Amino acid sequence: MSSHHIIRDEQEPALLIADPEADYGLVQQLLEWSPVVVVIAECLPRVLNWGIKIDKLVCQPDRQAEYKVLIEHQMPVEIWTTTEYAPLAGVKHLLGLQQKAITVLLPIGPAYFAQLRSQWTELAGQIPLVFYGNNWKGYLITDSFKKWVAAGTRFAIEQPAEAPSLNHQDGLVWAKEQAGMVDIRTKVPIFILEH
Repeated sequence: MSSHHIIRDEQEPALLIADPEADYGLVQQLLEWSPVVVVIAECLPRVLNWGIKIDKLVCQPDRQAEYKVLIEHQMPVEIWTTTEYAPLAGVKHLLGLQQKAITVLLPIGPAYFAQLRSQWTELAGQIPLVFYGNNWKGYLITDSFKKWVAAGTRFAIEQPAEAPSLNHQDGLVWAKEQAGMVDIRTKVPIFILEH
């Protein structure tokens, strides 16, 4: 009989699942390097259906006993309780554990800019955060963003920002018409979304 132990050194981005509609295909890709997996309570039923191992659960203090029963077969699972915005509380807990980067599955898109700004900009510059949701990939940047992208890649950019390598399409949406380097600069923390 063999025993399998996963050693984590917190070098890989932790995975925080905060989207009740998260795509399992994407989750499978993100689990490839055995990250620490944190689940927000509202997402627990979906995640348990996938049959993946979770490490931490974030929930309201008054519901801790209820969720403990649901994850009994997964033990050991550390339960973090909070009365604040649970995804942000989960990230703050991970920061306290010296996590180096975090991937957050969360409903995002241009319509969510104000909500993202109000909930996440306090963490700007503290830790690399990458967001996935609704077929968008998001970044919280403090000064610049550079990346090689394929032709036709679209970005939604909060203002104010300089994006000389992109062509404006409509509203907050910009596009890279030819493959090449994207260079986005800002003087204040903003979100940019890639599609």
